[in-house]
Amino acid sequence: MIITNAIEPVSPLTPHRQEATCLSIQLRPTTIDEIVGNHHILSLTDGVIGRIYEQSRTTHILQSIIITGPPGTGKTSFARLYAKSFDPSYKLIEFKSGQATVTELNKIIERISTDRANGLTSARVCLFVDEAHRCTKPQQDRLLSVVEEGILTLILATTVSPHMAIIEGLRSRCLLLSFNALTSKDILQICVRGLNSMLDKLDTSVPLDICVEPSAIAKIVVAARGDGRKALSLLELSVTGGRITEQNVALLLSGGVHGDTLMHCTFNQEQVKYEGVSGMIKAIRASDPQGAVFYLALLLRTAVDPLYIARRLVISASEDIGLADSQALTVAVSCYRATEVIGLPEAHYALAQTALYLSLAPKSNSAGTALNNAFAAIDNATLADCLPPEGYKSASAGTNYVYPHNYGGYALESTLPESFRGHIFYSEASVHKPP
Repeated sequence: MIITNAIEPVSPLTPHRQEATCLSIQLRPTTIDEIVGNHHILSLTDGVIGRIYEQSRTTHILQSIIITGPPGTGKTSFARLYAKSFDPSYKLIEFKSGQATVTELNKIIERISTDRANGLTSARVCLFVDEAHRCTKPQQDRLLSVVEEGILTLILATTVSPHMAIIEGLRSRCLLLSFNALTSKDILQICVRGLNSMLDKLDTSVPLDICVEPSAIAKIVVAARGDGRKALSLLELSVTGGRITEQNVALLLSGGVHGDTLMHCTFNQEQVKYEGVSGMIKAIRASDPQGAVFYLALLLRTAVDPLYIARRLVISASEDIGLADSQALTVAVSCYRATEVIGLPEAHYALAQTALYLSLAPKSNSAGTALNNAFAAIDNATLADCLPPEGYKSASAGTNYVYPHNYGGYALESTLPESFRGHIFYSEASVHKPP
């Protein structure tokens, strides 16, 4: 039947209003068996998890793990089920790395230690840290200490390469589990679950004309690009008047909220990292504050390690600003330290301030040019040619040494080796100032 105007214009394939949570949350797995994809890890019979559980039953210690992989592959769902699937008595504590400080982390750990010491709880504890790439180094150092003490089982989840985002100490003590993007077959299975869930919640008192075109589902599978959460979101948003058609999906993808917008598409993390940083540094070098802050925002939005960004700003302060504004290096180093101590999201401000400061500062590459000139001279000379003049060789500086402080702090003659007397490595080139 066709839905009439008398019926409230709410999609009939949408769950009742009291169940307004999105489909991906409604369908969140409650057991590991329900997680779709990544059989090589999640199979309890022949996957990595099965072997971990088997070993843990012998040692009575559940292995700490690092979970990495693209968005929408089941990392968070698995993390929440990992310990309780092994032993239901495990107590799970979640820590949002991007929203909490080292002090708050310490409070959580101290409470766990105190409760155990006072016999207030016999339950074993599992600490789940989502978005672990946002953890500051002090936070990671603290996590390392509790793993070493055996106070708890640690789970770290990240979309960033652990070799970039996680300190070596944690990597060496945690087993790395790499989730792959879901296959088309996996995404199709998730879409079928989503459709069944929506159909189960239909208000049967409302006359419906339900239509789901297979070509529409195929289009969603392709557009999801291995992201199960995105597939369910597209499925929900594609419903119009009880129908999911290829035309509806195409319209949604062409200009809707999920098209190929940054926040809803998959992307090559390494490509964004290096090309984004390159864009930011080139904008700073060109004294373009608009480009500098834009590329910085791109890097932060795509979860590039903030300390990596800060390191590149320190390099730019010397390479591109240099002697034109020596304070630039101090600002950049302070930014790195602030990022290390504060962490995200508050470190955004220090990174933005520094990127803009460097963009607006006068520019000079004279320090780098001078060093490269000296490198070139040394590379084409013998070691003997490069040693200091005779007067510099003895511990007492020799009778030929002229003490500069006796002459106003300046050398009366060149301090270069005789082979290089008269060479000019550094010159005070004109300083470039932003317009």
